[in-house]
Amino acid sequence: METGVWRHTWGRKGVASTFLYGAFLCCTTHPKPFFLRLAAFLLIRAAIWFVGLQIFVIKSFCPWCVVTHSVGLLTAILTLRSLSKTAPSQQTAPLVSLTVLSMVALVLGQVLGPEPETNLMTEESLSSETEAEVGEKSGRMIDIGGKTVPMGEEPFIGPPDAPFVLVKYFDYTCGSCRDLEGDLEALMKKYPARIAVILSPTPLNRTCNPHVPARVKDHLHACELSRLGMAAWLAKPEEFLTVHRLLFSRPVLSPKRAHEEVAEIVGEDALAEALKSPAIDTTIKENTEDFKKLTSRTVKMPKLMLGGGKMMHGLARDQKTFIRQVEGALNLTDQ
Repeated sequence: METGVWRHTWGRKGVASTFLYGAFLCCTTHPKPFFLRLAAFLLIRAAIWFVGLQIFVIKSFCPWCVVTHSVGLLTAILTLRSLSKTAPSQQTAPLVSLTVLSMVALVLGQVLGPEPETNLMTEESLSSETEAEVGEKSGRMIDIGGKTVPMGEEPFIGPPDAPFVLVKYFDYTCGSCRDLEGDLEALMKKYPARIAVILSPTPLNRTCNPHVPARVKDHLHACELSRLGMAAWLAKPEEFLTVHRLLFSRPVLSPKRAHEEVAEIVGEDALAEALKSPAIDTTIKENTEDFKKLTSRTVKMPKLMLGGGKMMHGLARDQKTFIRQVEGALNLTDQ
């Protein structure tokens, strides 16, 4: 439910904010006290609604959104204060009524309005290995669109012998990648012995991923956090899930802060030793090569391989839709 609210809310927020601030700007070009007061009340309403959502529903803060609404709230207060001195209002009741009605409309629109599809399903092939390369690998082999990987080479969650193994390509600084965690948690709760997920860090930063398209802005700290996640897996696999959740913190942790907190979980010496492993950079490089192939249709992240070459790009519109899509792709039932 939480991820669904996040997607549903922020998908429309940019349009609503642009309209609201644009209307306020228009009011200042031909000042009319009534409309300026109405715009100020609407700014206050928007701040209360969206910040309230972050506190009570999403339980996570978007720093840019908080700054935006703080500026809006300050603008509204200064506008009302100025108008109280130059044009005392005799129309408080109509203003309050219009504000309340607009709040009701906003809430109903967010809760009952249609939710856009946000993900794309494709058939993908990642195979580029020779028979000799495949033969060199040992242990349980997982097929990822024709490419084989040993179970345990990369971090994973869920039972290692699960009959269905999904592969998630993700970036710790990617908001959608973070949201998918809730969907996967719900899926694995429904099928606790049947689903495992390999977690393949794929940073959206050209420092370690030269295949990030030009239209995509580099994600700050993406490479460093991916390396820390891999190092935690190598140093202390049983604590990886704790580290994995930590690295998805919002606001995004700085590399220094993340290193300190991960070291507290897995141990400073173990972390330092693990960070020296060439396997970390090798794995991330392989994942970025996969990313290059998987972005031919869309750059949307995260990317979730469902098996048999079926790939989900981006988020489903809500958690129920996600579970239904996975069940259909894997022919899963809860029997």
